[in-house]
Amino acid sequence: MPQVQLTEEEYDKLMERIYQILNRTEELDHVTHHWMWEVWRTLHYNRL
Repeated sequence: MPQVQLTEEEYDKLMERIYQILNRTEELDHVTHHWMWEVWRTLHYNRL
């Protein structure tokens, strides 16, 4: 997986956008929802 360098502001915006997408779960199919959570989790825990 490529390494992406984000500024703190870029990272916060990205995480917020992903979270907004996840909050619309009724609009997402199961696979997409699961994938988006994986992306969020990966970004979140790699940042810690």
